[in-house]
Amino acid sequence: MRVNIYLSLCLAWLPAWLWAQKQPLPPPINTAAIEYAPTVSADGRTMIFETNRNNGKWELYVSYLRDGKWTTPEPIDSVNAYGSETDLIGGPSISYDGNTLYFFASFKNGYGREDIYYSQRIGNKWSKPKNIGPIINTPAYEGFPCISADGKTLYFIRESTNEDNKIITRGDAICYRIFVSEKGKDGEWQKPYPLPIPINLGCEKAPRIMSDNVTLIFSSIREGGIGEFDLYLSRRNEEGDWSTPILMDFASTPERDQFASVSASGDLLYFVTKDDIYTVPIPPKFRQNRNITIQGYIRDGETKQPLSAHVNVYNAETTERLMRLENNPSDGRYTIVLSEGKRYTIEIEKPGYTVYFFEFDLRKLDKYQEFERNIELFPTAEVYINTIDRLIFEPIDAQIIALKQGGGGQQIAQQQTKNGRSSLKLPIGGTYQIKVQADNYIDTTFVIDLNKKVQYNVVEKDAILRPKTKEYEIVVKDLETGEGLPFTVVLVNRNRNEVITLDENSSSTPGYYKLPIRESDEYELEVRNPVGYTFYSDKNPVISAKDPNRKKVIELASLKVGTKLTLNNIYFETGSAELSDASENELKKVIELMQRNPTLKIELAAHTDDRGSEAFNLQLSKARAQSVFNYLKKFGIPEERMVPKGYGKSQPVVPNDSDENRAKNRRCELIVISI
Repeated sequence: MRVNIYLSLCLAWLPAWLWAQKQPLPPPINTAAIEYAPTVSADGRTMIFETNRNNGKWELYVSYLRDGKWTTPEPIDSVNAYGSETDLIGGPSISYDGNTLYFFASFKNGYGREDIYYSQRIGNKWSKPKNIGPIINTPAYEGFPCISADGKTLYFIRESTNEDNKIITRGDAICYRIFVSEKGKDGEWQKPYPLPIPINLGCEKAPRIMSDNVTLIFSSIREGGIGEFDLYLSRRNEEGDWSTPILMDFASTPERDQFASVSASGDLLYFVTKDDIYTVPIPPKFRQNRNITIQGYIRDGETKQPLSAHVNVYNAETTERLMRLENNPSDGRYTIVLSEGKRYTIEIEKPGYTVYFFEFDLRKLDKYQEFERNIELFPTAEVYINTIDRLIFEPIDAQIIALKQGGGGQQIAQQQTKNGRSSLKLPIGGTYQIKVQADNYIDTTFVIDLNKKVQYNVVEKDAILRPKTKEYEIVVKDLETGEGLPFTVVLVNRNRNEVITLDENSSSTPGYYKLPIRESDEYELEVRNPVGYTFYSDKNPVISAKDPNRKKVIELASLKVGTKLTLNNIYFETGSAELSDASENELKKVIELMQRNPTLKIELAAHTDDRGSEAFNLQLSKARAQSVFNYLKKFGIPEERMVPKGYGKSQPVVPNDSDENRAKNRRCELIVISI
């Protein structure tokens, strides 16, 4: 092989810092044996290389960077012991996620002289080798594979041959061509093809695609080189064309310089020269695009055990899927390398589990960074159901039944709500019909779809239940004329916190209202602000859907001299003039009437039944009228607007011949004196 003498002489004048920093790795990596074809993981902490240190047999060894030093290399026994003692094993390339090891070997029962194989990481061990298959391997030679960071592209070499199908050599160096195979949509490798000029010129070797997926370093014997095989760098543009390779002169020597490997950080080059592994810092112009590395573990959020899952990386702006990776099922470890210039969405997904999303914006990335992100996926969702009254939006207790759709509608859960809330644990991947049932409410049904991508393992759902109701009619009219009065009617539910208000906008006919009321409840009636009329007073102002006619007629007397209104809900202690607390609501209505009509003057008339002497009943009735007078006066009604009178038993409204009639005769009345 002829060496470019001019370039060789120039090496003596390379900057001293390059010579000072180009260093062989110390023992225990380099030994008196040959160390060959190093490959480092994305995080730069794992190195696998080929060596013949075991009695001249070519095998694979692994070392780990701990506290800044490489550990004593250990043989990868599951690979080294797979074949015979005479087998050649070499050209290792660890995937950027650290989960797959590619290499070539001369194992028997392959497809050719040397085939490409791979092993999967299982914890800290590697699986038995598997042949990558006949799409890539041929009856001839395939070697020195290298996988892209996205796992989609495999680079490797085949021997270069001339027109007579003889292997091309340069001196004592065998020449190769670089081939590439891409995974199809089905995940299978497609037919390989050689990289075009200016990459393949006839004598290339040892391709390494960098973690940015566009920077390729390879060895080549070509015009302008320094030694035999020199290191060259080319970049692929957005159109898929490769740039003219440039000599990596900072690392090149007159020796064979091969097997470049660079971690995702992109600042340190590992390569082989003089049968040892060397490192050298990479000058900025030779560095790959800036990257970040994201690593972590994917686990079951409930059992905390490792999960096998897919890691999908999308362009966040175009939604194009850029890569689809698998983590390591033995421990859940995953690694992603992302290049600068894009905003990414990362999706972690596994059938039957929740989906996890996160984003990274690398449009302004200024340096390499590493991130640790551990992921938990959940096989079930905690579905919280809030049962709510549709009319008053308050919680109600109900029974929740979950049925799985399909397969006969199997019931898989049943719960009783507490304070209007319950939770169901439902498996991800199914679609569920939820039935909600409550006494005196119409059943409701809805669907919880956990068959699509479910991002969160907690789901909140409000079940709005409509109460069972019946129509009720309320009429407010003038006592004398029978005309409807457009006054506001308020219904206060005795069973729950519900108030219904009917006003002039509730009906097209003044004073005639129809409304649904709950079948199970009772309502107290009140007529608000009946201007020019007495207020509504009823011994039992309660309506219910159980009333026979479901109709209530309220007759109000107009305010004029002589109008008389029985105060139905004024109560005294037995044989006493002391007002009971139950009288307050009725007395407040009297106060409102007096305040609403400031010129109104009234008589407060008290009556008794026929029990007891006439003198006693007369005295008692006067005292009771006076008690009402005093109460109203205490709340600001002027005494000159009220005349208290007691009539004893002299004015019964019905005969005192039964307890019911006597109750009617024991009364207080409001009589209009003047307006």
